[in-house]
Amino acid sequence: MNDVAFACGFTKRFHFTRTFKKIVQVPPMGYEKSPRK
Repeated sequence: MNDVAFACGFTKRFHFTRTFKKIVQVPPMGYEKSPRK
């Protein structure tokens, strides 16, 4: 997850997780584990 956060321009995983959840309404790990349609 740190690599993804850094690639998106975040320096801390916490900020990436918080922003991702705010936009997608699901934390990154929950999104990763959800079935794809």
